[in-house]
Amino acid sequence: MTNPIPEKPPKKSLLSEVFEVLSKVRLFDIKVHVDKVEIGDKSFKIENGFVVLGNEAKLKISKDEKGNPIFLKDGTSISTVKETKKENIYLLENEKRAFSRADISEVQIEYMSIEKKHETIIKKLKPFLEGYRNNWDMASLLVAGTIIRLEDAEQKNQYMITIYMNNLNFYKNIGRMVYNLFRSGVLEKEIIPHAEKLKEFYGIQKGRQQFLIEWHDILQGRYPTAHFMQHFDDESKLAKELDWRFNRQVDYVDIYSRGYIRNERTKELCIAYCKKNKNFEMNIGRPYKLGLTKAIKIRVQRKK
Repeated sequence: MTNPIPEKPPKKSLLSEVFEVLSKVRLFDIKVHVDKVEIGDKSFKIENGFVVLGNEAKLKISKDEKGNPIFLKDGTSISTVKETKKENIYLLENEKRAFSRADISEVQIEYMSIEKKHETIIKKLKPFLEGYRNNWDMASLLVAGTIIRLEDAEQKNQYMITIYMNNLNFYKNIGRMVYNLFRSGVLEKEIIPHAEKLKEFYGIQKGRQQFLIEWHDILQGRYPTAHFMQHFDDESKLAKELDWRFNRQVDYVDIYSRGYIRNERTKELCIAYCKKNKNFEMNIGRPYKLGLTKAIKIRVQRKK
């Protein structure tokens, strides 16, 4: 019996060759020309916004979050993943080059998409907080901005949950308070203007020292005109928080709450406080949304 003639192995498509090239080495260069893209030792034509792979297969040139093509038709040599995040940032900011996200987790990628308005807030605080407490506070600001962006987009996905839990678990009270100050607008409307006044009056060095003393007290203790409700706050706890603030001669305290059950409980507690303390009254603001949850702000203030 004659042996059967072995079948010829199927011819590899150029697409499979592309992935073979990419899998050979961890780091590689993509060289972009006006009319072609070179990946390793393979070359592919660019026609009408597509990379031509052959066999009538084409790969559309994708765009990044800002609408810029991933492959820039300017002859740029694009080096992918470097060893550290710092090196990647250097490539992006100083060489204007792109890198692969292969070694970056999906959660970490979320940190790279911070809103411009949040970035502005962080940059204003950077001269006062950079280097302080091993940059925990700066890191907490970045985490808070990321959470807020996802909340505003109503993306209650695993990324947001993971980021939020990491923030609370790792940065503990610092992370929680930074998020609350960021989320409520207190950071932008009150703390940053105060920091800039300190800088203007004392200069950056002494102004930074004074700011850090006050910042430490806020994060470790309380903000004079705001309290952020937690799930275990009861009538005694809220009364203690309000008394401490009004004993410092503030005229009002804004109580922030989110979640239907907590909101209703917060209303009841504020009503009870004002009934026991006749010199105070409360004003319930219009309910609003934080991501997928309802939120309220109640102002307890001295009667005029």
